[in-house]
Amino acid sequence: MPIYNEKWPISLGEIVRSHGAIDDISMAHLLDGIDRFVSLASYMEITDIRAVATAAIREASNGQDFVDAAAARGLPVELLEGKKEAEAAALGVLCNYPNADGYVADLGGGSLELSRVRNGIVYNCLSLPLGTSKLVALDENGWAEAEQSVRDALQSVSSEIATGLNLYMVGGTWRAVAHLHQYHAGYPLSILSHYQIAPDELDELIFQCSGGQANADLEFIPEQRLPLLEPAARMMAMLNRILAPKAFISSALGIREGLLFAELGESERSEDPLLASTRFSGQRLGRRNFDGDKLFHWMQALFAESDEGGDDRLRHSACLLADCAWNIHPDYRSAHALQTGIEGNWLGVDGAGRAIIARALWSAYGDSKNDRALLSQLAARKALRRADKWGHAIRLGMRIDGGTGSILRQCRIAIEGDDLLLHLPKGDKTLRGEAVTHRLGKLAKVMGKKPVVAELI
Repeated sequence: MPIYNEKWPISLGEIVRSHGAIDDISMAHLLDGIDRFVSLASYMEITDIRAVATAAIREASNGQDFVDAAAARGLPVELLEGKKEAEAAALGVLCNYPNADGYVADLGGGSLELSRVRNGIVYNCLSLPLGTSKLVALDENGWAEAEQSVRDALQSVSSEIATGLNLYMVGGTWRAVAHLHQYHAGYPLSILSHYQIAPDELDELIFQCSGGQANADLEFIPEQRLPLLEPAARMMAMLNRILAPKAFISSALGIREGLLFAELGESERSEDPLLASTRFSGQRLGRRNFDGDKLFHWMQALFAESDEGGDDRLRHSACLLADCAWNIHPDYRSAHALQTGIEGNWLGVDGAGRAIIARALWSAYGDSKNDRALLSQLAARKALRRADKWGHAIRLGMRIDGGTGSILRQCRIAIEGDDLLLHLPKGDKTLRGEAVTHRLGKLAKVMGKKPVVAELI
């Protein structure tokens, strides 16, 4: 938690490193913040609260005084032991990257937590006193000692250090470093989830992080993070020498989400995070009877054999979000749908996946004057063309029954040779309207087929 004193913003870890304790002014700020938090929670009628403290409170000589004072104000605080902190950070990563295979590194103000993740399991958890508040004071000898201490710690929990895997970065300062990398790379989004930094870019990254006043002009970097950027980037370089990771992957989720994830049941933890998050939002944004799952299964026969690189889950997500713009003015629905696909708070998806979902939703709501250049910066043209086909299929299905799935269960769509064949219920003439025929023709055109309407026998 950042603490603001009279002169400049400074982390609690830095205060403890400098004084060995939480000074009176900072303690007062902390407790004032807790009073406000407890008051707001009361007004919101929130009773299930879990507050945890990490390295800075563990190391402060008066850390227990803070814990006691917080409890007296109505907020019991759990002091997380270092290995538990490492485990929680790793669980936060698994919440967003269920197939993660590599190391999780959580760089905080007071400590560095490391853990190994594989097959949904967290193990070999470590906590080292190498937080950013301590890294800023290291000279070259100090960095060499720190590197050796990390090697020794890793070897103490495993006979062999695994190399060539991904390294997932957790922590506010590393998020600031990743934002700076996005800025210099010209990356069109500010979303950090699944953002990757290649190991061969670290020298340039360290140089960018040492920019001093130039970085101070970038509003997306919190002031208290500025002096910590260079040591945080140097920590990445140090871990690169030890672990030789395939890629550094930024995680927007960490301890907080990990603690929540640990409380979920096995079935909830096994859900695909992308489908879970888009299903939740789709149900909230769509009309009462909307059913994106039925829409997905209805059109599945058109695409199941052509899936590439996880297309199935991206297409499913687009279907779950298909009703997201129903209450927007018709002239702006496609633009709104595109923005939803790109900017939604989705888990388990990278920038390219967001662009593909957005393109499908854009096509589902028809042509518009919206600028699609952003999408081509994130995803390959071939993938976007596939998403166009999904969007036209969604558009057709939504026209047939409004996305409820009730009529779709009585219809069938399939490719038979050169024909795109839409089978409708026998004797029901109400579904053969001009709009259905028109949208079937559009879908057939993008799929290179001939549109045919027939009755189910």
